[in-house]
Amino acid sequence: MSFWTSEAYIDGVPNNKNSGTTPACGPVSGLNIIEYWDNNGYSNLITFESKQTVYELLYYYMGSFKVPRTDEHATSPYGPYNNGLEEYFSHKGYTASVTRNFNIQDSNFNSFIVTEVNNDRPGTILYYDNDHYGLHYTTLVGYAYDEMNTRYYSIHDLWSSSRIYRNWNSDLNNNKIWATFKVVPQ
Repeated sequence: MSFWTSEAYIDGVPNNKNSGTTPACGPVSGLNIIEYWDNNGYSNLITFESKQTVYELLYYYMGSFKVPRTDEHATSPYGPYNNGLEEYFSHKGYTASVTRNFNIQDSNFNSFIVTEVNNDRPGTILYYDNDHYGLHYTTLVGYAYDEMNTRYYSIHDLWSSSRIYRNWNSDLNNNKIWATFKVVPQ
């Protein structure tokens, strides 16, 4: 018997890792989204490029950078992340609307999580979490409810090989989610 009384997820969202030659989580989350759309109606997003090349283009378009005196890389959420994804789509001859939201509220579970998953559109969740993720971009891939009707959402956290389930109320009440990014190709 499953722990979830109901669950929905977007099938086929890649789970690239934030490590090795792809150390910046913003471009890696973007790579997951680009690869998904390349396999779902936008087949020219990745033509002859390797995953590494797509990552490097996203790193450039998003204005990602190595943080001085650390091994960390960063991507600003105040325009460069969403503008970089839009620019990549444009570079490949498509249009995409990438909408960011810094005002995360309870209603965003339905208006962002449920809506995007039900429409098979992976998005991005940016954490500002001192306990586990720090400042970290992830890829939204699903949601679920348990037997107590508790709301969960699932992500590729770019470290684990499996989907990670997070308690929406806990993350919302503890201000762990800094921003969400809705990606709609057109």
